Amino acid sequence: MAKPLITIAVPSFNQGQYPLNAALESKPAGEVCALDGGSTDGSLDTIKEWEIKLVGGRSHPDDRQSAAIN
Repeated sequence: MAKPLITIAVPSFNQGQYPLNAALESKPAGEVCALDGGSTDGSLDTIKEWEIKLVGGRSHPDDRQSAAIN
């Protein structure tokens, strides 16, 4: 029986280097998508650094955490 595929959505807004990097470095089992709400603190640079390991990543204004995850 095949294992189910798990996608982890990492919402972020002005989380800077530490919290966002820590979340992405945790190496969760499954695929990871970083969803940023239009940060102005360099979070997009962090997402770009991880881009090759992510199944998706974006940065644009949204309606907060739940909208980013949805």
